[in-house]
Amino acid sequence: MQNTFFLFSITVLLTIFQCCGTDDIQLPDNDLQGKIEGVDWMYSSANAFRLSTDGQYQIRFLSTEEPVSNPCSLPRPGRMHVKAIFTPGPGNFAVSPRALGNNQVQVTFEGTNSRSLIANSGFMEIFDFNGTTMYGYLHATEDAANTFVKGRFIIEFCD
Repeated sequence: MQNTFFLFSITVLLTIFQCCGTDDIQLPDNDLQGKIEGVDWMYSSANAFRLSTDGQYQIRFLSTEEPVSNPCSLPRPGRMHVKAIFTPGPGNFAVSPRALGNNQVQVTFEGTNSRSLIANSGFMEIFDFNGTTMYGYLHATEDAANTFVKGRFIIEFCD
């Protein structure tokens, strides 16, 4: 059932955004939001730092409870956040617990306790990436009732 929903979601997104060029990006209406360990979570900003020379980045999606004027000044957030590791560029990325292939992304939910929850299903769609700014949509799930996010985002890269 999850695979059917996943394929349906990708088909719908590809159909919706097939005609969009990089000059006229129309993201879905909802900002990235969801739950982490059953607690409501809403995206406010993000930072992205290079992890390695092969182009992999770590992106931390910060919550509205972590107000910062410059997300790049906060490499390690103190509040709940969502972390993604992947090689950025336009296209579709499958969420995978050990995602480190070209078309995969690893998504981790950092909650209020010391453990990290790793998403086991979902996708990320990058609509535009110009080297410093990325526009996209993320749908990642660890537990459909308690730990998941979905929605649009815009990221300014820190390095």
